[in-house]
Amino acid sequence: MTSFEDIIAINMAAVDTHFHAEDTNSVESALEAFTDDCVWEAPNPHGLNKRIEGKEALRPFYKQLFTTMKNVEFRVCYERFATPTRVVDDSICTFEVAADGIWEYRVGTLVFMRIVHVFDMHDGKIAKEKVFEMRQPVQDKAELDAMVEQAKVGCWEPGRMSHMKAYS
Repeated sequence: MTSFEDIIAINMAAVDTHFHAEDTNSVESALEAFTDDCVWEAPNPHGLNKRIEGKEALRPFYKQLFTTMKNVEFRVCYERFATPTRVVDDSICTFEVAADGIWEYRVGTLVFMRIVHVFDMHDGKIAKEKVFEMRQPVQDKAELDAMVEQAKVGCWEPGRMSHMKAYS
């Protein structure tokens, strides 16, 4: 029988792999983290405001999403924790709009985003991803970097993404 600590470690690793795939723009690798009957939702009516059911239905959205963003970086992780059935991540992400289709900003716009993910896990895979995001376009790289620096408050610590602890 697998211990709670092992299940938590497996779930954390699955989410780490998923985020790495998103950082490197690897749609297929990102989708491998999901169950076939997954649910992906971003319920913010002033944000993405979508609900997609099933990995095959998610694939075209992810392909479009990934083509509309470049230079995606998870820059600050405030908190990541897990239970045997859930992983929660609260981070700062930045990116540049690379194409029309998802974002209301023009191509070339730099975006600062506070993003909270709540992942429901099943057998080491993502069964449901809930995305809560608040974003703001910025004028240039200097403003973007300044916003990231200002966001480094509270629980933030350098390199935290690479050595997160699992808590039950």
